[in-house]
Amino acid sequence: MKILIVLKKELLDQIRDRRTIIAALVMPAVIVPVLLFFLMQEPANNDLPAGVRIVTPGTAADTDGELTPGGETTLGDVLHSALGDFATISSDTPDEAVRKGEAELAIEESHGADGEPIFILRHDPARKLSGVVFARVHAALQGAYGAAVSPENASIRAVPVRSEVEYTTLLTLSLMLPVFLMVFSASTTMSSVIDMSAGEKERGTLETLLSSSVSRPSLLLGKILAAAIVGITAGAALLAGLAVSSAVVPEMTGGLALLSVAGPPALALILVVLLSCVLLFSATGMALGLYAKSVKEGTVFTLPVIILVSVLSGGMIAGDPFIRVTVHLVIPVVNTGYSIRALLFGHADYPAIALAIVSTLCGAALMYGVSYLLLKREKVINRS
Repeated sequence: MKILIVLKKELLDQIRDRRTIIAALVMPAVIVPVLLFFLMQEPANNDLPAGVRIVTPGTAADTDGELTPGGETTLGDVLHSALGDFATISSDTPDEAVRKGEAELAIEESHGADGEPIFILRHDPARKLSGVVFARVHAALQGAYGAAVSPENASIRAVPVRSEVEYTTLLTLSLMLPVFLMVFSASTTMSSVIDMSAGEKERGTLETLLSSSVSRPSLLLGKILAAAIVGITAGAALLAGLAVSSAVVPEMTGGLALLSVAGPPALALILVVLLSCVLLFSATGMALGLYAKSVKEGTVFTLPVIILVSVLSGGMIAGDPFIRVTVHLVIPVVNTGYSIRALLFGHADYPAIALAIVSTLCGAALMYGVSYLLLKREKVINRS
């Protein structure tokens, strides 16, 4: 019976505050379906963006869908049927063009001793878009030339521009590293800033700070920067630990060490981009902590934010490291995830990185303003 009394008391304490119920039950029930809905809007595997770039022989770009005098299908016909509109580029080094993201696919056409067509398709298995383009062109070539040329003569050769260990490592890191960096820095930063805001309220020391000679803007900025330092330190520690451990056991990242994929300059730039996101996490956590009545309530409020961060940084949105989508670059977390993936692939897209940093800092400034307004409201500060 005494157990039931304690159980009843604790349950009543848990459900007494409506905001806690909303944050703990309603928000998780709503946020996951909403996120899944937006993820459904992403292009399917068989959908291609306009202007897919192909390195082709000079004749392929000039056919414009025409047929040869003998009525045979040209390579240009095949590409148009498989891809729709596409852009052709010329390159003396087709492998490098595909590796650097200048093209999604490179095609080389030649003929064997008996005149049979031979096609070499160079693609990047570490890029989803390159893999989709390769699959569609490969299937179209088989369909177009398989009936006219006997299977033993026709030759369609797939040549990945990366070794298996390289693309396995890139796939692993590009999917794993943005999520780990964001989630660990967000959780560390918010845990720290919740203690500096809701914790100060709960301990009754915030009023003492507000009565001191330190202005409210300075007080807020100092706390936000302190929490951001904690968060970026966690991110740096994660990168350092992964760099050392993958150097000792490279199999954990797919076969190559982190420093073999991204050197110190790239890792330093990743930390710079991450810092802008950490400032946003800190300012957002400050607003949530000032609004919450206790550390426990503030922690509950941050859970949906961390879930949102993990999904948006997971590579499902704006996942291709060589395709710049402006709308993605102005969405915090999404733009940071894109920047990290691009740097892992050796693509230092400085204008995109600058736009990502500026837009994320604008979000941090907005949350700083919200925190300042909350700090001015005595009803919010004094409630318990």
